[in-house]
Amino acid sequence: MENSMVMGLDIGSTWTKGALFSFSTDGPATLLTRLQIATPIENLYHGFSKIKKGLMCEVGTQPVPCYVTSSARGGLKVAAIGVVPDLTLSVAKQTVMNAGGKITASFSYKMTGFEKARLEEIQPDIIFLAGGTDGGNEAIILHNAQQLATLSSEGIILYAGNAKLQERVCRILNKKELRITENIMPEVGTLNLEPAREAIRDLFLSRLIDGKGLSVIQAEITGEVRPTPRAMLDLVEAMDRYCPEMGEFCLLDPGGATTDVYSCAVGTPNESGTILKGLTEPRIKRSVEGDLGLRVSAVPCVEAGNGYLAERMQEMELSKQDLDDWVTKATQHPEGLPETNEEKMADTLLAEVCVREAAGRHAGRMAETLTAQGKVILQRGKDLRSVRRVFLTGGYLSRLTEATLLHCAFNRLNTPLEEAPLWPAESEYYTDKDYLFPLLAAALPGNPKVCAATAIANARPL
Repeated sequence: MENSMVMGLDIGSTWTKGALFSFSTDGPATLLTRLQIATPIENLYHGFSKIKKGLMCEVGTQPVPCYVTSSARGGLKVAAIGVVPDLTLSVAKQTVMNAGGKITASFSYKMTGFEKARLEEIQPDIIFLAGGTDGGNEAIILHNAQQLATLSSEGIILYAGNAKLQERVCRILNKKELRITENIMPEVGTLNLEPAREAIRDLFLSRLIDGKGLSVIQAEITGEVRPTPRAMLDLVEAMDRYCPEMGEFCLLDPGGATTDVYSCAVGTPNESGTILKGLTEPRIKRSVEGDLGLRVSAVPCVEAGNGYLAERMQEMELSKQDLDDWVTKATQHPEGLPETNEEKMADTLLAEVCVREAAGRHAGRMAETLTAQGKVILQRGKDLRSVRRVFLTGGYLSRLTEATLLHCAFNRLNTPLEEAPLWPAESEYYTDKDYLFPLLAAALPGNPKVCAATAIANARPL
């Protein structure tokens, strides 16, 4: 049996963390050392260098491959523009999220003045313009291109729509930084996501690395800095590929700035009389919620879970002032941990909101509707109710020792049929006990099979 050492480092919005693994050729890796420090946003290299030097103390002079991922400063902000909500816009949003981007705005049909002003306000890194099959809709796409031509935003525009319009879009946007790639939906029902995903990845490297201080780090590592969400999706795909005995599963990952949800499941209607509306979603899907976070996004998290929080605060006898005080403290000092009982309760409530809201948005929904043939049930998105295994990572969920928080959050998802998210009804929960998932995702290029096996071996049932 041969062993080799590999480093995986992740630069997050709250913590910079790293691990040194001993990779085996015939089983899970062995964790040798794990380190983390608060991310110094003003100097990302400082945190990276400190973690790497600490890990190298265990190695000596032996060269060790070092792989790095990053979601610092909130990751790559992307605005998605499509034509039909259930078709090209839905595909555009999924393409962005699977590539590691964060959707900060999304619009369908013809852009309005209000929507244009919204783009001016959020200043996305990338504006993802899609729509129309090849040879299909032209008017809406050309209208949206003309709207973008007068935008003051410095974001790069990535066009992945009707291929017949590429030259005209280039002429309209000739004063903008524009990238052209293949249509994400050349025919209705035919998806072509990889070229656009690759283009977003390349823009991540050029835009996020050069623009946010990672270029110095790039010179000292193996391969390229990769966006953390895309690396996590790669880890989920590897777990599915190399450990098929697990069956279908989901993964929850609440962080300081966003909450990400991954599902590895078919999710098509499994009940007679249920009809799928819209496109079939990919078996492996990622969603990211930029308003749900435990630190940087604590304020919008409270707004998103306002009704749920009011009920839970009364149950826990926690005052609104206590919650507000913790949100202020967590936002201003994201590296801090709760100290008092009130702070711990408030932190728990934020975690409940993150997983509850993110899971509810990720899962599909059902609704009854009347047709000429009578009542039918329409399903949008994925039906995940039959999934029996849910993995939990992120700094908060990795520390869980029992599932009370999850039961509190998910039991309240049992709403009437027309509103109920199709989230796993009866699941086994597994915590990422050493908080290794993002570090294994970073180290994945070193050996995907070993990283997948290590992730599962590190998962502890609640």
